[in-house]
Amino acid sequence: MMKTVELLAPAKDFASAVAAVDYGADAVYIGGAKFGARQAAGNSVEEIARVAEYAHRFGVRVHAALNTLLWDSELEAAERQARELIAAGIDALIVQDTAFLRMDLPPVELHASTQMCTMTPDRARFWSDAGFSRIILERAATLAEIRGIADAVPDTGIEAFVHGAICVAYSGQCYLSRSMSPRSGNRGACLQACRLPYDLVDENGKRLMSGKHLLSLRDLNLSQHLDDMANAGVSSFKIEGRLKDINYVRNVVGWYRNRLDGLIAGRSDLRRASQ
Repeated sequence: MMKTVELLAPAKDFASAVAAVDYGADAVYIGGAKFGARQAAGNSVEEIARVAEYAHRFGVRVHAALNTLLWDSELEAAERQARELIAAGIDALIVQDTAFLRMDLPPVELHASTQMCTMTPDRARFWSDAGFSRIILERAATLAEIRGIADAVPDTGIEAFVHGAICVAYSGQCYLSRSMSPRSGNRGACLQACRLPYDLVDENGKRLMSGKHLLSLRDLNLSQHLDDMANAGVSSFKIEGRLKDINYVRNVVGWYRNRLDGLIAGRSDLRRASQ
């Protein structure tokens, strides 16, 4: 059976989206004006309409991120924004709050955000049965866990991160920022406290380390494992970085385009998504 593989790139704005398309992305994901998990990477409906118009010339899809948790008082505004984005030409909405399932939106794919922390087949089946057409996995999922999830929901797309910054905590399950400040990661305003330097002190108060980045993980780079991930059931290979600059987008997208093209050329069962 022929399987489609997608390279999904981040876009902070229109210029980044154009760079992602030009350097080989099959799809881009971009934040709406509000309700995205990166408040600093919001875009107007008009800007996203420009992105969709450009991307669709090359068969590239556009996914809009509205993936914060919503207050009841925000539901009407969130639905209005979702409808405006659909009218602007987006192909999918990335969401965390299941309220979007009850909004009777015009036809559009709903993707279960990584913030929903899917790491088990049962959780994947639940989201698939609820109406999500794609599940974006938690970054900590192992190959065996990915394979189990993909086998459990064969008709649901599986998206996994392959490159970029990763959190020390499970996606959507970290409350460090909110416990230290008014800013919540689940509301798109993470303090990124895990990136700060800390002292390590033992139970006796002895300082073992000072000023070290003890909670900040090395960036993810799975470019050497794309074949294994495809075999495990991943159909969308996602690059992190909606806050990164345009040079990051060019370089990383270009590298993964090269790696995926090499993988596709060596296999008869894979084809590029944006052909």
